[in-house]
Amino acid sequence: MCVGDWRLGSRIRSSVHHHTLGIGAAYTLPANAQRVGVAFWGTQASTVAGTWGTISIGGVEIARLGASVRHKFWTIQENGDLVTKQMVYTAGGAGDELSVHEFFLPQEFLAAAYEQFVSEYSEWLKRY
Repeated sequence: MCVGDWRLGSRIRSSVHHHTLGIGAAYTLPANAQRVGVAFWGTQASTVAGTWGTISIGGVEIARLGASVRHKFWTIQENGDLVTKQMVYTAGGAGDELSVHEFFLPQEFLAAAYEQFVSEYSEWLKRY
């Protein structure tokens, strides 16, 4: 890890939300272009064997939380713009407890990274 990574990391902000949901109830995490990471943690009923809470984007299931999978974590580095999209968690059990951890980076840092990418790879981009 270089000094630039530490400087960038110090600009990342976080937010934590905790929700208790009934069977079939849903929590919607709004889309956010500044989100660079998101983690979903099932903390109670969703981790009981036989019940599964689902996480979906645009009506398509992308993950489940249950007894064998208690959390999911996505980053912009590993998963691209998936982390910026609206996500919906649907409870699988009565009294599902869900914690959502979001990580944000101000837009000017994201824009600067793109501009740097274009300037450094402009010749390569022209070929493709």
